Amino acid sequence: MMALAAPVAAQQSLQGPPATLSKMAAKKASKQAVDARLSLDRKTFRSSCRRRSRLRVTCRARWEPAASFRRQHGTITITRTGTRGSPTDSYRLLKGGRTLRGTLKTATRRANLGSPLTLSADQDETTVRITVGRPVDNLPAREFSEPRPGTRYVGYPVIYVNTGDRPFTTFLANDSRLVLSSGQTLEPSLFAPAPCDQSDLLVPPGQQRVGCIVFELPFGAATRLLEMNLDSRNSEESGQWL
Repeated sequence: MMALAAPVAAQQSLQGPPATLSKMAAKKASKQAVDARLSLDRKTFRSSCRRRSRLRVTCRARWEPAASFRRQHGTITITRTGTRGSPTDSYRLLKGGRTLRGTLKTATRRANLGSPLTLSADQDETTVRITVGRPVDNLPAREFSEPRPGTRYVGYPVIYVNTGDRPFTTFLANDSRLVLSSGQTLEPSLFAPAPCDQSDLLVPPGQQRVGCIVFELPFGAATRLLEMNLDSRNSEESGQWL
């Protein structure tokens, strides 16, 4: 089995305080809070936000539900907590004398290679703890499956742990992409050289499976991150491993 390891010094940078909460992110979060707590199909939404601190923004918002011609308004305070790699945005919604509180999913989470991230698999209605290991370079090609000229096979071992109560299924090549330092993105290879196996995986609740994702990496290219988005990239959450 391919060994999983992570650079300890790099891990510390993602365990520090979360990045600054921008006003743009706060506006988006305020919309999510109104939709989540009030279950509205709205026609309009406008907000004006003011920074309270590096990690707290208050937005005054007005919206018009689709089923009503009467505008509504409220005040939403967004507070960012967690770590730099896995930030969490919580909200406090004041409307008509009521105070509603909750937590919002942060769309993108980051970890170092060898560290786990927990992502939602919406289609399977479960959650999966995923660990991406350090890449194995120059994987041997199978017969009649040589990499394209100027490239070589690189494989990323992946551990999936089903932390939910429903089975999780995935085809590894559909959920990920490799981002290079140049900004170019690579799709997984359709061929799986030994010892990688990127076929379908079925992970029962509470169990673990190991797979491998293969890319044809150009010689001389530097990688920035591997990004994974479950449900064939249709999930609301993404994980990035640096």
